[in-house]
Amino acid sequence: MKRRIFVMSVLLLLISTAVLSRDYISEEQGISITIPEEWKISQEHGMLTAEPVEGDTFCFYEFYGDMDFYRALAQYYMTIEVLYEEFEPVSEPSKCEINGLLCHRVASRVYIDGEEWFFDTIFIETGLYTGALTIAEASSAEKRYAEIHKGIIQSIKKIE
Repeated sequence: MKRRIFVMSVLLLLISTAVLSRDYISEEQGISITIPEEWKISQEHGMLTAEPVEGDTFCFYEFYGDMDFYRALAQYYMTIEVLYEEFEPVSEPSKCEINGLLCHRVASRVYIDGEEWFFDTIFIETGLYTGALTIAEASSAEKRYAEIHKGIIQSIKKIE
């Protein structure tokens, strides 16, 4: 009986997770990223932006084409410096692997309308192409989106 309840609980969790999320697919890069269903998603010029109603976190994905990681990082830094106040990297890039994909991760601090925000950016390499997923959170959010952010990052995968 306990096993049946456990199995039903796991199935309900899997079903609710599937219903409460949707995949963004970058066909150019050949990857997918799962975004929470309740987040507002917009796409323009090959860039995905997603955010919840609360507005104290958001993420964006940008495709850098055939740039290698270092060129993509330089382009990213130039763009962020133009868009946001007082941009400052707070970590050196570090290599990591997510679902078999080579990635590089870097953290930054920016100010948006005078408020401190933290950016966690993951550069995803798939052979010839590079894209970057940035997850941003206002310092006032006090890391309450940590599990959601972790789920988004762990959802990055190569599509067949």
